[in-house]
Amino acid sequence: MEETNRPYASPGNIRDVLKRYRQVNLPAVVTATDLAIAGVPENVSHRVAFALRFLGMVNENNEPTPEWRSLCAATEEDYSLQLSAMVKKAYAEVFERVNPETDSQDVIRQAFQPYTPKSQIGRMVTFFLTMCNEAGMVTLDAPKKRPTKRQSQNTRSSSSPPRAENKPSGNNGTPAPTPPATPTPTSLQPDYSVIAAIMGRLPANHRWTASQRERWLAAVGAAVDLVVEVEEPVTA
Repeated sequence: MEETNRPYASPGNIRDVLKRYRQVNLPAVVTATDLAIAGVPENVSHRVAFALRFLGMVNENNEPTPEWRSLCAATEEDYSLQLSAMVKKAYAEVFERVNPETDSQDVIRQAFQPYTPKSQIGRMVTFFLTMCNEAGMVTLDAPKKRPTKRQSQNTRSSSSPPRAENKPSGNNGTPAPTPPATPTPTSLQPDYSVIAAIMGRLPANHRWTASQRERWLAAVGAAVDLVVEVEEPVTA
């Protein structure tokens, strides 16, 4: 039976994964823990894993393909060329129907009509156009940007106005003194959610193989290095 699914993961999550593995070595197998270190929430890691398989970056066993390894090692110029080839190969059927450089987003949406789930066609089109742009291809319409969970949280914490509070009145009817404001977390404080996600991957049955233990410890180390800066001791 022909596969009719198409990726509809957050393009920001895919970009985070691609960026990370141009900076560090690819693992032998890309697991949910590896994706979590790259900033992918656990509840959508299956969507990202499917997108990586569809684009030809991992095989059915989630092992990185030679094409992805080559992409990670490519220069900036070659990166766009190689990623463009991968996107065109994965979406060959779509490119036969439309040209993103000259066709509107509404026309491209019609090309995705045969795919499932129907409720996610809008996101499929957004993912497709974003990957075209990521590969250096020009598109007539800019894809709708969907922020990642981390970006959404940062935006809410920095832009939400303070709540208005009813100030109690004193005995003489004058407003009571305003108590000192309680400090709130800022974006400068460390975000340990990535480490927490990895801790949640510990085996529920308290058993694992030696190789699983080594991969988990390596993931914890990488996550700590990602969010905690090492300082040299101050010498007197």
